[in-house]
Formats: sequence, C-alpha cells, structure tokens
Amino acid sequence: MTSEDIILGIGLIVMIAVGCQILAPWLRVPALVLLLPAGFLAGIYLTPVDPEAIFGAAFTPMAN
Repeated sequence: MTSEDIILGIGLIVMIAVGCQILAPWLRVPALVLLLPAGFLAGIYLTPVDPEAIFGAAFTPMAN
C-alpha cells in the first residue's frame, strides 16, 4: 500500500466522520446512530478504508 493510499483512506474516514457529526443535529439524532452504520458500510464498500492496510501492525492492539 502506497502512502497516497494511506492518506486517501484516512481522509475518507475523517470525511465520513465529520459528515455524520454535521448531519446528526440536523436529523436530531445522536451522532453514534449515524457513525456506526456509516463505519460498517465504509468498511464493506470502500476499498481504501481498510484498517489492516492503513495501520499495519498498529491495528493489532486495537483489535484485541
């Protein structure tokens, strides 16, 4: 995985999270209600958002 792919993946994660945080008050729901499904869907459908590829060996302590 190249550095551009890592930056793209982290950028997409941040954009999705900020978008959910902005959208939550407008929909009058807690942000977590939007963040959880958005994270699951991003992990399934967006190939650049692969935590094992982005974080490498640092992902193992987070997964345990």
